[in-house]
Amino acid sequence: MPLPRSGGRTAPRTAVAAVRAGVHLLLVPEDGHLGDVAAALIETAEGDTVFARTLHGAAERVRALAGRQRSAW
Repeated sequence: MPLPRSGGRTAPRTAVAAVRAGVHLLLVPEDGHLGDVAAALIETAEGDTVFARTLHGAAERVRALAGRQRSAW
């Protein structure tokens, strides 16, 4: 099955571009090639320390928000 495209880019390339642009949370549909997206994020982070810091910061903010929401229930 071909990878989903957005504006001519594959889902993994779109996800990497979104994180570079400051997105903190990526929503991927069940059939949205999550493994391919994750692999692209990891590969990019392994080769680009600025991207790795951006991705780590985004993950920390999402985890913190999830923790606050969980404690509010």
